[in-house]
Amino acid sequence: EDITEVMETDFPTVNALTHLEDIFHLYRDGLPVAVVDTDGTFKGMVEQSDLIASIGKPQKLVQDNS
Repeated sequence: EDITEVMETDFPTVNALTHLEDIFHLYRDGLPVAVVDTDGTFKGMVEQSDLIASIGKPQKLVQDNS
């Protein structure tokens, strides 16, 4: 069986400048959120556990400027 037959491909997406508080509603299906650039190129994922870990921390952007 090919990996493409079992992998998940339909994720909600946000751009790298999206505030964390603006993506909470995307987790209702339990899927991670894909972060894409303005061309739609995949940059990374935000898991529900990442969002939970961010609660109580100062607000920041999804984008990692390191």
